[in-house]
This record gives sequence, structure tokens and C-alpha cells, in this order.
Amino acid sequence: MKKIIIARIHLHLEKYLRRAITHFEKEDYPFSFFCGSTLVEEIGKIGTIGMVDFAVKNGILEGRLDLTGKDAQRKFRMHRSKQIAAVALTLHVNSRVSRIYREAEKRFARWYRKEEFFRKRNESLYVEIIDAEALQVPEDVISMDDAFLMTCMAGECLAEIQGEMISSENSEHERILSLVEEFRESNMSILERIRNEESNKSMASDVDG
Repeated sequence: MKKIIIARIHLHLEKYLRRAITHFEKEDYPFSFFCGSTLVEEIGKIGTIGMVDFAVKNGILEGRLDLTGKDAQRKFRMHRSKQIAAVALTLHVNSRVSRIYREAEKRFARWYRKEEFFRKRNESLYVEIIDAEALQVPEDVISMDDAFLMTCMAGECLAEIQGEMISSENSEHERILSLVEEFRESNMSILERIRNEESNKSMASDVDG
């Protein structure tokens, strides 16, 4: 991809991370969650392009990188395929993320594994009908903890695709990590709460088992 396109991709992706942080700080947790989850899906698009481009360049696939074909367009529109691409390429085996977030990573993994991303993303934006007499607004279901964890993990994904995947400088990886670290360190009490809740769930599950 041409440098001007890469630069615009950088701006586009980082915009969502910064907006997730800004809305979190404004206590608009649903929209913070939405920005973070959208960033994950946008990273999935870039990951899909990167994997196909690598396969073509290395002779694994014949032809050339074609983003106009039906298969590419279908993957670009499928929420699940974008989520898989983003998480599999960045967090699936990441010892640094596991060491930092510990039990909290399990909650994000559960959203991913149980395919809850799309539902929670919709819940972060729209009013939903619960029953004949009740409506649900985003603030009813998206918590501060949800927004914090999604913002952190989206930022971690963004940091991990820097370098070869979108041809950025190595310093970009460190810069994005610093941005995520500053946000995380400013909200360590939330991270500790999520860790404790997930740890208690695991212990309860062991007892029930």
C-alpha cells in the first residue's frame, strides 16, 4: 500500500482509540465501548488485507491482492470474521498482555469466544425493547468496567499491528503502548476489580465442579 494510504489508516485507527479514551474520561461509557469495539473490527480489516497480501507475495495464493472480489467484500462486511482476524493476529498468544491483565483477559476472551462482541456493540449504541413495557438504553448494560476493558484491549490490538502488518516504524508500537499504558495506569482500580471478579468466578466454578 502507498505511504499516503498507510498514513491515513494510522490516523483513522488511532482516532477510534483516542475517542474511546476521551469518552471514557467523560463517563460516556457506552460510546467509549463502541469506539473500542469498532477499532477492533477495523484492525480486523487491516489484518485480513495483510494476510492476503502476504499469501500473494509468498506464492501461497496465486494472482494479486484484490479487495474488490466477492470473498474480500464478504469478509469486510462480516463482523465475526473481522473480530477473529483482529484477535487471532494480536492477542491469541501474547504473553505480555496475559502478564499485565491476568484474569481480566478472561473477560475479553469470553466476549470473543461466545461471540458477544456484536451484541454488546449494538447495545452500546441503540435503545432495545426488553418486553411489552420496558426499554433498555445503552447505559443500562454497558458499564464503566466494560468500556475500560474494551478500550485497553483495542489499544493493545492496535499496538500489535504496528510494524510489518501496516509498514509503520517500530517506534509506533511503543508510542501506542505508552498511550494504552497511561490510560490503564490511570484506572488501575478498575483493572484490579475486574481481575478480582474473574478470579472469584473461577474459584466458584472450581467449587461447583
